Amino acid sequence: MTLKKEESVCRSITLGVDTSTPADKLFFAIMAGLAEMEAETIRERTQVRLQAARARGRKGGRPPLGKSKVEMALLLYESRRYTTKEITEQTGVSKAKLYQVLKNK
Repeated sequence: MTLKKEESVCRSITLGVDTSTPADKLFFAIMAGLAEMEAETIRERTQVRLQAARARGRKGGRPPLGKSKVEMALLLYESRRYTTKEITEQTGVSKAKLYQVLKNK
């Protein structure tokens, strides 16, 4: 289903755009094309930069956490004396990682 089949019209009072006229239909089509081109350009540039980084030996993502930090976070959690916020602040282990480890335990 497309807007054309449904004979839908978009009118913007503040911008003075009305897709019922041929000129505004053309404007919308051109803007949609430009938006798609921009998205593709960003995607291509990102891929090129990621490949260049990999060629230099770089990997994406966060560095892995040390086991000692995760184990400390687990000990603090199991002591039931600290909130998860306090644990994450003290150990540097994110709340998501803490719950992930607890779930897989």
